[in-house]
Amino acid sequence: LETVTHGYKDIFDITGGGSGSCNNDVNCAGWEDWQVDKRSVGIMISGGSGFCTGTMVVDVPQSGTPYFLSANHCMGGSQSAWVYRFNFEHTVCNQSATPVAQSLTGSVLRASSANSDFALIEINDVPPANYNVYYAGWANENIAATEATGIHHPSGDVKKISRENNSLTSNTWAGTAANSHWMVPGWDDGVTEGGSSGSGLWDQNHRLVGQLHGGAS
Repeated sequence: LETVTHGYKDIFDITGGGSGSCNNDVNCAGWEDWQVDKRSVGIMISGGSGFCTGTMVVDVPQSGTPYFLSANHCMGGSQSAWVYRFNFEHTVCNQSATPVAQSLTGSVLRASSANSDFALIEINDVPPANYNVYYAGWANENIAATEATGIHHPSGDVKKISRENNSLTSNTWAGTAANSHWMVPGWDDGVTEGGSSGSGLWDQNHRLVGQLHGGAS
């Protein structure tokens, strides 16, 4: 037995509702095309509070290794005690009911970079089949997406979704190297907030092309 995490309160009792009203519930009408992709998204919890978002990603051999993509600036403290909660969303559009806790505890940081603000985490356990977790595909081509979608947990809230209808542009952010980031010109539908950090950015072909670092929403 390597680590024991004790909670004197129910750390899974996160009811959500803390994000701005301009966010889009992932289960509302108009987002039907993203109901598979959303299953890859999880909220990261430490000390009973959701603090960042991440996405389960498939590796090249499709080994089923539980790799979780998030942001480098979300790292810190002991990843061994972090909780990763999946399917934290309204079961019906904008309604308060959420599913029972489907969470995993403990992880190891496998790779990270401050320049592109990525962190690749390996969760200690494979999500059980009943979690119905999806492993998102990705593209590392140097080709700007013609539109983009983000799925995230703003302010630790239930799962939300945002859309950019225009092409991404190559840029920098927060003093990083030139052309190290894809810039969203300005969300056309929905926003991002603190807590959205680390959330995946999908292109028009439902492939991950990055994760959220920061910026005005």
